[in-house]
Amino acid sequence: MGKLNVKKLAVITGFLVLGLAGCAVNPVTGQSEIALVSDREAIAIGQQQYVPSQQMQGGQLLIAPELSAYVEEVGQRLARASGVNLPYEFVVLNNGTPNAWALPGGKIAINRGLLVALEHESELAAVLAHEIAHAAARHGAKRLERDMLTQGVLAVASIGTEGSALGQEVIGYASRGAQLLGLKYSRDAEREADFYGMQFMTDAGYSPQGAVTLQEKFVAMKGGAAAASQDWLASHPTSIERVENNRGRARELMARKPTATHFGTAEYRTALTRVTEAAPAYEAYEEASALLEVGSHDAAISSINQALSLVSDEAQFHGLRGAIRMAQKRYGDAVTNFDRAISFDPAYFAYYLHRGAAKSKQGKRSEAKQDLERSMQLLPTAQAQELLQEISAVPR
Repeated sequence: MGKLNVKKLAVITGFLVLGLAGCAVNPVTGQSEIALVSDREAIAIGQQQYVPSQQMQGGQLLIAPELSAYVEEVGQRLARASGVNLPYEFVVLNNGTPNAWALPGGKIAINRGLLVALEHESELAAVLAHEIAHAAARHGAKRLERDMLTQGVLAVASIGTEGSALGQEVIGYASRGAQLLGLKYSRDAEREADFYGMQFMTDAGYSPQGAVTLQEKFVAMKGGAAAASQDWLASHPTSIERVENNRGRARELMARKPTATHFGTAEYRTALTRVTEAAPAYEAYEEASALLEVGSHDAAISSINQALSLVSDEAQFHGLRGAIRMAQKRYGDAVTNFDRAISFDPAYFAYYLHRGAAKSKQGKRSEAKQDLERSMQLLPTAQAQELLQEISAVPR
């Protein structure tokens, strides 16, 4: 009897939700579809979650502003070719994993680790156009809707007029952590993003062959079981089928627009110069991170010092040196390292969080509290919250 009531409630809830949903035409496919999340709400979700999502993935890459400007320029060119008017933004993240992602509303990020794996601007265009297609075709909004229904988070009883309670519930749901980055696209959504993304890049003048060679790279990475590729492959499952689909689509698009031949190898290498030159430093940084994980602190210091000798203005390197000093309980040195990290990147939560922890160990509660509160503003974390509670609990 109890199970029957639950099923009845689920059916009733479903009908109520559908009654509140709107009917919209997908701007990419032209198909009519039910929309629980309006375009306005999707844009609000993306804007709300863009900075926290960047923070969770390492923050922005700052040592190569020319690369960030270049990616933004290529992205905006593709966005215009898409014909879908969204407030697109493109950032490069300081993360060695080959990955890229899009939030609802056109907020897109690509990792340093993926950029160094590409060979020319056409492959970059293929990545960005694929993510633009996800945003433009409302794939993120759709998977959010699907997950909301699955988890039963819609407060049906409290929903009033459109744009009030439903909108608040949608935005509230999106702010509950890393759900948006963790939700997977369906295979159909991936095929659709490939199909329309290749159209966007061709319309922008790029050779669609870039999308073919990109997928070939990921198939090779998958076959080699490269650990660094797993995050990308988890959210963008690749296959020989997708390579073949892209090859066929490329032939079709090249026949339709034979002038779309731009590869941009020289331009791409020039834009990537600073990051390419810093490759040995990032390798030393990764080695230091691994050594810290296993407790080899002296060896970790040696590796991170090597990284800093090669690239002295990378905040990430100073931050890792501070983390090693924290593990060695050398809190004064840790604070100095986090000071340096913040001087190069004053907008990344982790440096404030760890400097606050170090100052707390030194008994500098007021300064620690300021740092921890700043870290919470950038990205709320349980660790910062716990440390703040500990500081408040200590008698003055």
